[in-house]
Amino acid sequence: MPDLARKIEPEKDQRHDGQHDAEKNDEGKQSGQSHLKLQADGKASDAAIKRMIGSDEGAVGGDDGPAIAAHASVGDSGMLTAELKTKLDGNDVTVPKGTYVVVKQVKKDGLLCQVFSNFGGKEAVIPSASFKAEPALGHKSDVGHTTEPRDYGYQEYTSILWDGAPKPGDVAQGRLGDCYLIAAMGAVSAASPKAIMSLFSSHKPNQTTYTVNLYIDDGTGKMKQHPVTIDTALPTRVQDMQNQAPTYALMGKSMAKHDVPLWPALLEKAYAQMMGGYDIIGDKGGHADAAMEAMTGVKRGYEAKPSTESGVLAKFKGFQADGKAIVCGTLGSKQARSQGGFKGQGDGPYHADLKTDQGEGAEIIPGSLSISDKENKARRTRDDSTGKLTGGGHGAVMYNRGNVDVSYDKGGGPAAEGNLTADYEWRGTLDTKLNVHAWHAYIFESVTADGKLQFKNPWGVEHPLPITPADFLRLFTGINVNNVPKDKQG
Repeated sequence: MPDLARKIEPEKDQRHDGQHDAEKNDEGKQSGQSHLKLQADGKASDAAIKRMIGSDEGAVGGDDGPAIAAHASVGDSGMLTAELKTKLDGNDVTVPKGTYVVVKQVKKDGLLCQVFSNFGGKEAVIPSASFKAEPALGHKSDVGHTTEPRDYGYQEYTSILWDGAPKPGDVAQGRLGDCYLIAAMGAVSAASPKAIMSLFSSHKPNQTTYTVNLYIDDGTGKMKQHPVTIDTALPTRVQDMQNQAPTYALMGKSMAKHDVPLWPALLEKAYAQMMGGYDIIGDKGGHADAAMEAMTGVKRGYEAKPSTESGVLAKFKGFQADGKAIVCGTLGSKQARSQGGFKGQGDGPYHADLKTDQGEGAEIIPGSLSISDKENKARRTRDDSTGKLTGGGHGAVMYNRGNVDVSYDKGGGPAAEGNLTADYEWRGTLDTKLNVHAWHAYIFESVTADGKLQFKNPWGVEHPLPITPADFLRLFTGINVNNVPKDKQG
């Protein structure tokens, strides 16, 4: 079993992907433009990329190299390159190397920055020479704190790039909602280790910088290489720095012995740097087909789910024979109706732990909760998408755990606790026996001898059991395909 931290927080974060919604995939397919091109040319992403390369020139087409301090500007994110003794709120503190900072003002005597990594965003002036630009970290998902970066820092790592060759078993998604990207890495490495290897300009281990040659749309519908130069400083929870364990890709793997393949974390960082930050690829989600496009230089592909079991089996046998890279997304959510379980009396408070249809704690979709009274004594109560309950009752909902507390004004409560029921959309485990999660991306591995589909979870743990074609039709929404170039196969 995975540790508790991996079990709870990554599940919550990893399902903010959007890749798994068939309607969104269709929109991307019908647009006629690369999703990667659309994002890379977006205003926020474009500005972030310009900051990364320390230039006022266009972001698309050049080498995205780490910015130097002389080009720091307001809004830049980065790390301290050396330990700093300074004052925060009037107190003398020592801020460690690798602390995550965001530039608020460029001053003559240095950079006024917000200092994070457990320093709460307090402000301090740091020397320009001690600042190094790094991709912006993902934000907290807690209601009321979604504009705050998580309390991570940057730590430098060195290790082997791969052990023999890249493979799906190397990937492990961490505390960032980019399962579409990590699954894409696993799928491409399964179809063609050479395709992954060809992205790196150097294959030498233990370097502190690498250039990753990704691909972007050149504006005419053709793909061209887009080199991204990165260092090997990776986001790491402050409490994990001593154990040298990254927090995003490769989460849970100690790098202390320098023997863990580093390519997944470096590829994730290069993609984040090109797209404008970890916050862009994690908080906003993305599409597996666009990520595979960026790795192979082959335009994205999306296939509708077959309507029959025989069609599913035939299609996946064809994928396997052709050596295609395949990522499949699951249902985004399910609807619960008239769920009881409220405990309380009078006007409250009433408490309920809302469940999935598998009996597990539900992750509630904000804005979907409605609490009713079977006898219509208590007026209907709804959530306002920020965690507060309004209408007939008042209280709060903890979306990530499905915990609800509701109270009513004097005389406004139900006649009995059993009269309260809830309707809501939820995410969680779609099938506990098969171990398939909602709103998640999975790597297709093979068709088994008995005609089932074997998938891998990009978390690196909790892989599904072999899935029948009937279960695929029940649990999955769409198929992302990449025709890895033949010269990169084998």
